[in-house]
Amino acid sequence: MMSFKHSNAACKGNGSELILTTPLYDADIAQRIRGEIDALLSSHMKEKVPLFNGWIDQVKLTWREHDQCTDLYQLHDLTQCFPKTLLDTTRAIPVDCCPDVPYEDFGLGGVRMLRGSEFGGLACGDFYFIKASRAAWQPTHFHELIHIIQWKILGPEAFLGFTLLGLSSQGYLASPLEMMAYSLQDRFGAGRGAFDAVAEVYGALRKVRVAKLVGTAH
Repeated sequence: MMSFKHSNAACKGNGSELILTTPLYDADIAQRIRGEIDALLSSHMKEKVPLFNGWIDQVKLTWREHDQCTDLYQLHDLTQCFPKTLLDTTRAIPVDCCPDVPYEDFGLGGVRMLRGSEFGGLACGDFYFIKASRAAWQPTHFHELIHIIQWKILGPEAFLGFTLLGLSSQGYLASPLEMMAYSLQDRFGAGRGAFDAVAEVYGALRKVRVAKLVGTAH
């Protein structure tokens, strides 16, 4: 698979226009993070990663014919942080209530997690649900798009393993991938100008050392 190599030139302005980076799978980052996760994640939790991926595949299959999606390119502030290719190819599905994630099936039965009704949005691999009441609220779209980028750069195995490790050891809000998304969402919401969100995620993942962010999951 193609590996994404970040160049500082990718996020420099061309005149007044910011050249935005396209998220691509990065084998080096993914393999390193998978190795760090394998050293920390219990064998019981490792068995849950393919189950998690299978659930996402089933959700995608159920919703694949749904064509009432938000046109992300019409949300102008997003175009200042994400490349057109990502906004054009990512499906954002408005729903009254996001699906319930079966956390118990993934070994997270003893951890307090958000239910579907509590989510403003929910990323499922390369698409996401957004609560209909927030469909015009760009920070929620921004947050879910960060998870889409994380998924694309890491691939499903590393992304889902990192997610399970973070949730089981840190809980929802303090899990590393969520903290990354919320931090960048806060920057976006503060309105401090355009920036390359893909390059920011790539840079953060490149620096991540899993053992420093999470304790050993049981």
